[in-house]
Amino acid sequence: MAKSYIDHLRKRKGFSKEFETQLSILSIEEIIAAKLAISSKPLRNNKQVPFYILQNLDRMVLDGIYRYVKFYDLSNIEVSELLGIDVEIINKYKGEQDEDK
Repeated sequence: MAKSYIDHLRKRKGFSKEFETQLSILSIEEIIAAKLAISSKPLRNNKQVPFYILQNLDRMVLDGIYRYVKFYDLSNIEVSELLGIDVEIINKYKGEQDEDK
């Protein structure tokens, strides 16, 4: 098992040291804007396709945080304490993730 989530990304996604350095220079807002710009390229040519980013933003952020903290094999209680949210939110979200498998 990889020692950190970054090590995991290096192994699974080809995440390079150079990319990590470039990414560390950007703010989280710049990373989100760049990812949206790249992800929405195909949609910009077709104005009929809705891009429901705001409706799904909470979900995307929770998913990213959940992936990060669960990588370290923390209990749901530890995750909720780390994030400062109710354990029921984590339990509900984990249940939804398990259903998606």
